[in-house]
Amino acid sequence: MRARILKLELPRGVLVPVPASIERRRRGWHLAEALAGSLADRLGWPRADLLRRRLFRKKQALLGAQERRLNMRGAFKRGRRGPPGPAWLVDDVRTTGATLSEGSRVLSESGRRGRGSLLL
Repeated sequence: MRARILKLELPRGVLVPVPASIERRRRGWHLAEALAGSLADRLGWPRADLLRRRLFRKKQALLGAQERRLNMRGAFKRGRRGPPGPAWLVDDVRTTGATLSEGSRVLSESGRRGRGSLLL
């Protein structure tokens, strides 16, 4: 995996997992966190919880594209302070991009420059 990512010449950044919903946290395992941790270990990049869930939201899978965007508005807040550098959001799936867009917006408002997103 490291060779493939380095071959893409991705600029180094801070790996930021998209925060798990309350339901997923109760299950005790969240794929975005696992992916970010694995990438951090393999690439030697820092991983940081720069985002936190703010509010309970409806399941995204039950909603259409416009409803997903509205549902995610305000869902995140700034998390812990992390190492300096631009952020890569890490998630397990992208359907409409509503979750990634909201995460990027919050990071940007907190002064963090975004690099992009990494998905499974």
